[in-house]
Amino acid sequence: MRILDALIADAERPTSASFRRPTPGPEYDLLMAFVARGLPSPDADERLAVFIEPRLETGYPDAVAAYWRPVPGPDQATLSRLKSIDDRVLHLVWLEPGIEAESIEGRYGPQVAGRARELAAMGLINNCESRMTVPHDRVVLSRLIAVEAKIAGPASALRQATRNTWYASESYVLMPTVPTTQSLSDRYAACGVGIVTPDEVVDSPSLSAANLGLPQSHATWHFNRLAMELTAAGVG
Repeated sequence: MRILDALIADAERPTSASFRRPTPGPEYDLLMAFVARGLPSPDADERLAVFIEPRLETGYPDAVAAYWRPVPGPDQATLSRLKSIDDRVLHLVWLEPGIEAESIEGRYGPQVAGRARELAAMGLINNCESRMTVPHDRVVLSRLIAVEAKIAGPASALRQATRNTWYASESYVLMPTVPTTQSLSDRYAACGVGIVTPDEVVDSPSLSAANLGLPQSHATWHFNRLAMELTAAGVG
């Protein structure tokens, strides 16, 4: 397992991820203790990296555990040419396999179409007779677990964790004890958010999160790209 956060010097970071510096305190201690013992071990053909407070459009989730398979893919030089818009383009083509290149330009504009062609040149999109698809082996992530640590305030924690369901396959709130109010637990279940306590592990929690599958959104592709960067750097 590799832990990545803002405390690592820029020159030593193997990915393009950005982070917020963590705030020391009880919730941070709770989180890091759980990361050390509560996450599932990766399978023999998988790698695991945990991103602490990575920057996303929706904020900074406390932790995101990325499980991926280090299959051969683009090298570091190629990956360094990727732009943030490319995550959106990949998800667009993933959702519409076989979309025509001309249709992309007509519906989304020349910038998106240009990036789609560039991604095809990089080998991240197949362009066969002007019809574009994302090969399934380009989704290297097998599991993406988001964790929000909360000492108190389970209702606000639910709001934060629900935001994480737009990119993660599973979203959990880590809290000292399970809420005693059944209505609150029901709200967690309705939102697909799981609950785990410090003496539990993700695969045997108090309340299981919905398994939402991958990729969920362009933010999933962001973590997919980071996983590919780790593979290219020989890290994992």
